[in-house]
Amino acid sequence: MTSILNKAVTFAMILHLLWFTLFFTYIFGFIGLESAFLHPAVWLISPVYGLIISIIALVKKTALEPAILSVIFSFGTFILWSLILGINV
Repeated sequence: MTSILNKAVTFAMILHLLWFTLFFTYIFGFIGLESAFLHPAVWLISPVYGLIISIIALVKKTALEPAILSVIFSFGTFILWSLILGINV
């Protein structure tokens, strides 16, 4: 179970890095997402996954440092997404 949780936390960190890459390329106009349905799903799946997996890892006391970083990245993601959502509305 521990190795699966370690891999899940590592995958969450990769998703966070991918999210931040997509966020900044989207903000600077390099790419865009055309589907109105997929837009919230793409932007919210990785931080929600990272937050859930990190909370499980923190409760089980496995991979503490990556789990704490993933929680920080998740909250940063939610703040950035809320900021952009507020600007667009």
